[in-house]
Amino acid sequence: MGLITVLSGSRLVQESLSCALSELVVRRPVVLVADYSLGSALQLLPAVQAPCVVKTASASPYYLADLIEHGPAGLVLETAGLETLKQALVFVADGRRVLPRVEDVGLMPRERLVLRMLVSGLCNEAIAAQLKVSPRRAANLVCDVKQALGAETRADVVLRYFGMVPATLMRKTLPDSVTFHYRSPVEKPSLEVARKEVNPMKLRELKPEEMEQVVGGSTEDFPKMGEVAEPPRFQSPPVPRWWHPPWIPRPRQ
Repeated sequence: MGLITVLSGSRLVQESLSCALSELVVRRPVVLVADYSLGSALQLLPAVQAPCVVKTASASPYYLADLIEHGPAGLVLETAGLETLKQALVFVADGRRVLPRVEDVGLMPRERLVLRMLVSGLCNEAIAAQLKVSPRRAANLVCDVKQALGAETRADVVLRYFGMVPATLMRKTLPDSVTFHYRSPVEKPSLEVARKEVNPMKLRELKPEEMEQVVGGSTEDFPKMGEVAEPPRFQSPPVPRWWHPPWIPRPRQ
């Protein structure tokens, strides 16, 4: 019987999964790559030789496509649970493959390469040096990748690559039929606004009770038309008694 070797970027996660899978019996050795922290599986997979299963928390098609390119025999999402993970390990040990169906991301091979470079933190000059193109061509490729992902900045590209896009950014790409639910009714802005049109030039013609509703407070101290005091004019300071004008010599005639 084989053993299950757990690899992870987090020592705590590695020890926890090793303890949870210690009683699982498989036919041949299998490697479990726990993707913690997110993105560490791309660094661990090239060194794995035995059949492996990747456990990740990202459901992004961009990231899953890159994981599948490294050739794992199985891929399980974090939301699947421990029992699904054990079943996938048994299937992989029997020689079967457990991979999800990933939709086409709609990027060309060079654009996917540029996407991985952007996620790794490379600038346009470094991307141009690795692709052996001009900096302007590299900048155009970066713009194409941003447009394909619906991102505005490099940080948005990273979030969309790993599937961690906030709801405020998802509204720009999701269809209009998608509705967003607020956590509580208090946080939802009220749309029931009084549609009473008030002419500011005729505001003095309203009654005091109506004016309090429009202004939002008492109207006792509210100035009336024609009673607005003019701003004080500038007055020069008084001249002290001891001051004398400077003596200016007169030119000789």
